[in-house]
Amino acid sequence: MVKRRRHNLWGLAFVSLLLVGCGVPAAPTPGTSNATPDGTATIPLMTLTPTSGCALAINGQIQGVITQQGHTPVGPVYVSAIFTGGPTERVLARDGHYILPLLERQCPDGLRWLQFRLSAVGVDQILSPTRPDLRSDLDVGQVPNGVPPDLPDCTLVAGSLSGRVLVHSMLAPNGTAVTSEGEPGMASLEQTTTTRGGRYTLPSIGVQCGLDSIHPLIASVEALGVIVPVAPTRADVEQDIFVS
Repeated sequence: MVKRRRHNLWGLAFVSLLLVGCGVPAAPTPGTSNATPDGTATIPLMTLTPTSGCALAINGQIQGVITQQGHTPVGPVYVSAIFTGGPTERVLARDGHYILPLLERQCPDGLRWLQFRLSAVGVDQILSPTRPDLRSDLDVGQVPNGVPPDLPDCTLVAGSLSGRVLVHSMLAPNGTAVTSEGEPGMASLEQTTTTRGGRYTLPSIGVQCGLDSIHPLIASVEALGVIVPVAPTRADVEQDIFVS
């Protein structure tokens, strides 16, 4: 009876050793990050949920003529396009004719042009584009005799915001969501993309007035809950995001 019990105990011990040697590695503790064989970090799957992000682009134009009481074009007058939740561009229509570029959001479900207010000499018109080429003439009343000499044209400039996403000093895995936001009051400038090879790239829309430096309108970039302020001074900006 004793010998049989000893054999059973040795058998149980042997099976236990096999189970320990072939066991599945313990799952990482929530909130921690381990490295994969390719050197990227592993993070909880919940942070890699695909997002339906949109990106901004300068695409299309609006053009037209500024007239006074329906008569011949008048000028010079300033014409502005003030995008809803976005920037303002301005051009001097010297002979009454103007051309201004349009802003669009490129989304997974299609293209959407940003609504804007067209303004000249106190006359406004709200426009919601559905195509890249528009025409809109404005008829104004009193036309000023001159224009402010220190009021330069303000044009849209396209650039890029890019960088690495580092989780505990390791590159974030592919598919990590990265979001950029515009300055306060510019909700239409929000964009979302995902990383590839630990890097992200987002369009950067800026405004340049006259000979002044370009003023990009992105205020912050966010990944995995970490928000990094951005204060760019040129069209193309490099900004890494460090997640600890």
